[in-house]
Amino acid sequence: MMSKLFRRAAFTAVLIVLGYFNSASAQDLIISELMAVNNGTIEDEDGNTPDWIEIFNAGGSAQNLSGYFLSDDPLVPQKWRFPGVSIAPGGFLVVFASDKDRRDANSELHTNFKLSSSGEFLGLFAPDGETIVDQVSPFPELIAGFSYGISQNAREISLVASEVPARALVPSNGNLGMTWMEPGFDDSSWLSGRTGVGYDRNADYRGLINLDVEDQMRNENLACFIRIPFSLAAGVNVSGLLLRMKYDDGFIAFINGQRIAGANAPEGNGSWNTGATSLHDDGEAVEFEDFAVAGGAGALRDGENMLAIIGLNDNLGSSDFVVLPELVGYDAGELNRDELLYFPQPTPGSANLPGVSGITLPPTVTPVSGVIMGNTPMEITSESPTAVIRYTRDGSLPTANSTRYTAPVTITSSSRIRARVFEPDGSVSPTVSRSYIMLASNVRNFSSTIPVVVIDSFGGGGVPSGSFEEAFMAIYEPVGGRTSFSNEAILANRIGIKTRGSSTGGRDKVSYGLEFWDENNEDTDFSPLGMPEESDWILYGAYNFDRAHLRNPLIYELSRQCGRWAARTRFCEVYLNTGNGSLSSSHYRGIYSFMEKIKRGEDRVDITELSSGQTSEPEISGGYMLKIDRADPGDRGFSAAGRSLRWVEPKEDDVPSAQTTWIRNYFNAFGDALNGANFRDPVRGYAPYIDKLSWADHHMLNVLAKNVDALRLSTYFYKDRNGPIEFGPIWDFDRSMNSTDGRDDNPTTWNGTGDGTDFFNYPWWGRLFDDPDFMQLYRDRWHEFRQGPLSNTNIRNVIDTMSGQLQEAQPRDSAKWGRISASGWRTEINSLRTWLTTRAGWMDSQFRAPPSFSPSPGLITPGFVFTLRGGTGSIYYTLDGSDPRAPGGATSANATRYTQSVSLAETARVVARSRVSSSDWSPPVSGTFYTELPSVVISEFMFHPEAPPAGSEFTDEDFEYIEFLNIGNEPVPLAGMRLKGGVDFTFPSLGNPTLRPGEYVLVVNNVEAFASRYNLDLVFVAGEFTGRLENAGEELIFEGSLGEPIHQFTYRDSWYPETDGGGLSLVIRDPLGDSRQWALQAGWDESTVLGGSPGFSDEGFPTLGGRQRPGDSNQDGAIDISDGFSMVRRLFVDNAGPLPCEGSLQEGGNLALLDVNEDAAFNLSDAIYLLGYMFQGGPAPRLGDECVRLKDCANSCAR
Repeated sequence: MMSKLFRRAAFTAVLIVLGYFNSASAQDLIISELMAVNNGTIEDEDGNTPDWIEIFNAGGSAQNLSGYFLSDDPLVPQKWRFPGVSIAPGGFLVVFASDKDRRDANSELHTNFKLSSSGEFLGLFAPDGETIVDQVSPFPELIAGFSYGISQNAREISLVASEVPARALVPSNGNLGMTWMEPGFDDSSWLSGRTGVGYDRNADYRGLINLDVEDQMRNENLACFIRIPFSLAAGVNVSGLLLRMKYDDGFIAFINGQRIAGANAPEGNGSWNTGATSLHDDGEAVEFEDFAVAGGAGALRDGENMLAIIGLNDNLGSSDFVVLPELVGYDAGELNRDELLYFPQPTPGSANLPGVSGITLPPTVTPVSGVIMGNTPMEITSESPTAVIRYTRDGSLPTANSTRYTAPVTITSSSRIRARVFEPDGSVSPTVSRSYIMLASNVRNFSSTIPVVVIDSFGGGGVPSGSFEEAFMAIYEPVGGRTSFSNEAILANRIGIKTRGSSTGGRDKVSYGLEFWDENNEDTDFSPLGMPEESDWILYGAYNFDRAHLRNPLIYELSRQCGRWAARTRFCEVYLNTGNGSLSSSHYRGIYSFMEKIKRGEDRVDITELSSGQTSEPEISGGYMLKIDRADPGDRGFSAAGRSLRWVEPKEDDVPSAQTTWIRNYFNAFGDALNGANFRDPVRGYAPYIDKLSWADHHMLNVLAKNVDALRLSTYFYKDRNGPIEFGPIWDFDRSMNSTDGRDDNPTTWNGTGDGTDFFNYPWWGRLFDDPDFMQLYRDRWHEFRQGPLSNTNIRNVIDTMSGQLQEAQPRDSAKWGRISASGWRTEINSLRTWLTTRAGWMDSQFRAPPSFSPSPGLITPGFVFTLRGGTGSIYYTLDGSDPRAPGGATSANATRYTQSVSLAETARVVARSRVSSSDWSPPVSGTFYTELPSVVISEFMFHPEAPPAGSEFTDEDFEYIEFLNIGNEPVPLAGMRLKGGVDFTFPSLGNPTLRPGEYVLVVNNVEAFASRYNLDLVFVAGEFTGRLENAGEELIFEGSLGEPIHQFTYRDSWYPETDGGGLSLVIRDPLGDSRQWALQAGWDESTVLGGSPGFSDEGFPTLGGRQRPGDSNQDGAIDISDGFSMVRRLFVDNAGPLPCEGSLQEGGNLALLDVNEDAAFNLSDAIYLLGYMFQGGPAPRLGDECVRLKDCANSCAR
């Protein structure tokens, strides 16, 4: 993020004194400002940027809000109650409208509702819960970057700017006390210069530092005293302050000896050797962070004043330190309660600056952003006839003084255009940006078989390593099999870019971190190259170790196929221009993998967000994401369970001590249990602390690849709320699979040479493999994956698919970097394929092979006989799906030793293993021999729901559901039936749930979201599945309680476009038909109604009934006068036409359809009733006027 956020510098409720008034009453409390789309103006204690509401006390005495209410619903005035918090006269109180519901008077306040960006009621109610004290009813639709509130017309007053005179001293003792903070102190012997103050042995801060203190401070003291004088003319009324700081690592600021702000600092006034309490990220340190100073204006004096700062470093040997302040004052302005304005510069916690009367529509700028191949006319238009359009060509924000647009502008070189509409009434529009990259002649005809990414920083210079630099990125995808610059970019947007890589950052072909940015340089989400929306991405450039360009994408793909999330990747070719001028062939950077960054998120590591305010059970139990790795710049991490652990999320600077203590204690408890005498005990041992499957899978993937840095570098794991420690995601496999590293070349040994990881004896892991149950789980998982994602066939297919994508681009990358020739690359691909399959085969040989069935499991008739053969030792089997091996290695009481062929009379789930000893079992072989399949089928599912309204607490994925139908004639017990694939759900045994013939049951993603869109009282919801349905399509597997293969099919988003986010579901056309139809588009149809029909039939199946409109006698799908005549004909004319439903006129579906007055008979009164409904405003048919499902009837309602 580039632009920084307000932080509270004193009491978190931001009470700022802004003048005095004569009266004091509840009517002096005003909703003075609100923001419904907070894109970075102010953040809360959790680091989020929720909506916010500002209350102003316009009276002359303090107001206590205890018992007052805020509400966004005039019918529910007591929605959120204030605690006992007071606002000083002329002061402000900021309340976050975050739906977090926090009411601690000594901390931030958060309502239990959010504000709608489309506008709604907002009211402040008196303690009686009825009287409206103030309201905005309704506030208008708002857009990002604008707040809305009363006119106060405050004015900014610059008190301390950047690069102003300053004096600095690194103290050697505490003799000065606080005397040096006063204006009259003699500082003539101090170092003299201009702000900022600091030093940097690298390059990150050098552009900020004008007063260097390295010689005096580094290795000498953690604190530096800084004095910055400023004057305040007599009569100037400063009633609010804002301190803006660039700092590393911490500071305490004072005005004339009174503390006004601090960050990464202890409470109180500090001392001569105070150090920072935590590190400040280098990337954030170079950006201003704003501190609203509560009551600080009271410390000002007419005439000379002193801004005194104790700059704090983290450690004596730190390579850098910087303090650069700015101090801004606000006057009280003039309150005009009758005028409501929009504010392009929101001021939470202080008087509103001059605003505008409206937000007008943004201009239209053509052409769209992207590359250009010569002089290109640019046109800017507005729908408003009174619009004044102003624009800039250097990327700066347009102001009322910027160039006025009057006619099309010719773009002759790479340019950043930003345009805005200014109306005569003061209204302004959001800013619109366009970036145009001029292509040199030698690159205009470039084409590729893979996507092409173009990045230009418009003369920004070399890409930094610490902080993000502003740039522009355009992505081009193949059309008709080829990518060309003549096509329009599929995505073009502003970005932040920096280099990345702890050990690879200095090589010629560097990798980059990317952030998508909005117009305010705040993170914004995009979906590049078909991957799920997010703001943070990586361009990874394989170089010296991975000459095949495949190792990371390959192992990540295999991990995902094994059910473990790993970063999604897409190959691309990259052009990067950091200088001025046109983009040419010299800016070609070669083949990269555009990939996801590891972070918490619904489509990444899907764990609960942990906020800094959550310091007690159960919230404090998760989610944490940690790693074993080199420390990030400025981070320390912590030690636990014998390992050094680093923070990933939350960020180390945001973690309170209570959370550090909690997670450290959890890991230490795990370590104690793992190393204790009872470590194998399922309750007292390590098992309750970890997710064994994730640990086994993570280890196995690293062993397969022979990742020589595994388990000790780039090793990630996480703990969700109330959950165990899960390993993953996997990361950084460039030194693996016979890379040029050399330690990983032999596929037939467990460990690499030299200091390569000792996989089965590494800390934690050696002890785990001492547990025979964990070792058996490991063998079992390996065998399971070798039948699917880790089979030789699949490994070869993935390598061949990926290498095929790179075949054309590889020679260009080779020409750029000279690492490997085209023929050498093909040899490298063949070597990778051979090495991996050889290693997998060798790993097979290290484990027992399971027995096998003859014949294979499948459909049988009673009396069927199967045999078991192969394996070493004795074979044991069960027929109920249980494991023949008991925990600890004993033989299960349910197991039978195999001695002869086995006859089956009914469906059985057979599980068999070979046993040599209690510690030496083979993996299991299992299969279901079934006499018939259960009569429950998947009848409908919503894989990509319609997005919820803006401001909803739910996402579109939350509304996913899968519907099941009993198509048989007997009730079916559901317990043990399992849904697998991208989602997972096992029907519980609690309550013995049973599905009767013709009944439906649902499993959903989020019950709360589902209930907000559908009526839970009308349907049977069995529970929530884990995972999510992929929008692009994926495999779904549905099995009976004994593993009977009911369904295994793959759906596609291309089948029916309206089911891919358009609000329609997929409905099976014939649930009684051949099972093969589930895998075909022809077997499915889109639902007839928006949102689908979960829990109800959508099409007219013979056993369930067709869709009919009550009273539609003539079966034309509509209700009109002809139906009245048709009813009369049916009553009094023989052979008046075929009946709509099976049976006679006075029974079943026909009676339900035509008996519109529901008197249990079809007669003339029904025709009169229907005509009265149509022409006299009478009641509708008793079944309503919408389509309903009627048994034994055909479909007549049109789609």
